[in-house]
Amino acid sequence: MKKLLLSTALLLMLGMGVNAQVEGNDPFIGLKAGVNYSGFQLSGDNPNDYTAGWKTGFAGGLIGNLPLGKRFSIQPELLYSQMGGNIRRGQIFGDINQKLNYLSLPVMLKYWLGDDIRLMAGVQGDVMLYARSNEGGVSTDNADDLNKSHFA
Repeated sequence: MKKLLLSTALLLMLGMGVNAQVEGNDPFIGLKAGVNYSGFQLSGDNPNDYTAGWKTGFAGGLIGNLPLGKRFSIQPELLYSQMGGNIRRGQIFGDINQKLNYLSLPVMLKYWLGDDIRLMAGVQGDVMLYARSNEGGVSTDNADDLNKSHFA
């Protein structure tokens, strides 16, 4: 939990620093970088009491601002994200380490309430670029295999 709070605080400070350098609703293109802290949620029947662990990864890409008037703008982004998690199955079965890399295309509509306050809403499409599962030293580089249950 402490890692999650620290990661969130760092991302907020980075975001505030970037926004402080942009004056008003002007067109711009910039870089965006951050840290993902992701994990898997185990649900359903879990007779062996497996637990899910968290994993950190990089997130970064390009961000833009296209003004549509004095108070409205469109913010398209192109982001690369590393996500994943661990499934802890104990000493007998070994852990499963999973890594997923995505390309994300969010498009936000921004309404400027003032110099420092914006309302944002939008959509995002994701494409999985790469998936790897490492189970007991054996790696699989196939997204279809990650969809299969490892509990059987």
